[in-house]
Amino acid sequence: TAGEQFAVIDQRTISVFVPYADAAGLLEKYRHADIKKKNTLLRQFGRYSVSLYPYQIKKLEELRALALIDNEILTLDARYYHDKLGVVFDTNLELLGVWR
Repeated sequence: TAGEQFAVIDQRTISVFVPYADAAGLLEKYRHADIKKKNTLLRQFGRYSVSLYPYQIKKLEELRALALIDNEILTLDARYYHDKLGVVFDTNLELLGVWR
């Protein structure tokens, strides 16, 4: 079915945490939390996560736009996220005619 085909596609994506809005504070809390609190905070990270395909992850790694926190949270450099465009691969958006 179409639903099954979409599920297969979704399984190939990787969740990446994007520290925008209140999420930056959430990440800071996570860094200083004990294990029990970290598990609670991890559930909140979903609201601030995007799903990316492996080729997008590779490109962002080449740009050094990703960091791995505690060997479990892939985090995007905030400069590579635009509130209207989502994940971007060029931080010089003025040249593209897009302003923050």
